[in-house]
Amino acid sequence: MTELRKLTGPFDLWARDAMPGSKIIYHTGEYAGGPVCRQAMALCDAGILTLVRKRADKPHEFHYIAEKLGGKHGRKG
Repeated sequence: MTELRKLTGPFDLWARDAMPGSKIIYHTGEYAGGPVCRQAMALCDAGILTLVRKRADKPHEFHYIAEKLGGKHGRKG
């Protein structure tokens, strides 16, 4: 979890403090981009989160959802 010690923004704090299985919509739109999306990808690559894209109510719009993983260092196991 050393990656999480550097985090300070609201999404970062959620990623650090969330219980395994907790979910958050970190972006809604046609495409994901920007600092929060890059941080979500980095935490996914580190095995701390899993990321899902779910269709929203509006055409061409999606909810980008992060789910906190469990186990050692956030990985399921």
